[in-house]
Amino acid sequence: MDNPKISVLIPLYNRKHYIAQCVDSALNQTFKKSYEIIIRDNCSNDGGFEFVSEKYSKQISKGKIRLYKNEENIGEFGSTHQMFKDSAGKYVIILHADDMYIPQSLESLYMTAEKFNADVVHSIQFLNSPKDGVINDDTKFQLMRPEQEFVDKATVMPNDPAWRFQEIINASGFYGDTQYSFFRRDFILSNDLLFDAFGSGSKSRKTFLLPWLMLAKVYVKTPVVHYIRRYSKYKIFERQ
Repeated sequence: MDNPKISVLIPLYNRKHYIAQCVDSALNQTFKKSYEIIIRDNCSNDGGFEFVSEKYSKQISKGKIRLYKNEENIGEFGSTHQMFKDSAGKYVIILHADDMYIPQSLESLYMTAEKFNADVVHSIQFLNSPKDGVINDDTKFQLMRPEQEFVDKATVMPNDPAWRFQEIINASGFYGDTQYSFFRRDFILSNDLLFDAFGSGSKSRKTFLLPWLMLAKVYVKTPVVHYIRRYSKYKIFERQ
């Protein structure tokens, strides 16, 4: 695909039961410009790679989806690092393989990023599924609003090092997992902010967050919900 505006990165590991809803939510977007979906399987043992290869063969052949398989398990951060290198979009966003987007997600994030010429657009709210992890047309989601710094419209955050540093050290006031943010790809690459430089685990995620919070010239928060987080046994019991 030539010059996609957005690259959606989906690291896959043993999510066969959920991956179709995840990928379908990324495919069924209101966003009218070109975008790509990159899926990188990290040595799943549940047949997820083969399932995606067969179910989405049409989209793969057209280049809408690019599917890769690691030769060895390199962890979620390693896979995401490689997908950043694989990607070609102006913007990059991460979607976990057991989670979903709402239909307007990419359109809303792209318009906000373009309006403010943002390095990062960060959503301060998201939806949680019921604890059984089942998502269908009748599912009632819980709106999660964990951040202390609430905004009622897309707002450029202060470009002040002290304020930015407070964001990251105030763990109860900033929900910074990377799937809730929309990154300008050149900003990540030019500042060498790729994931596997920091290892794995929650401490490493915070280590990743600190550089982009300090380095982003234009950092925007938005109250618009784009992400559906699924309760899943994998989030609790399984590590890549």
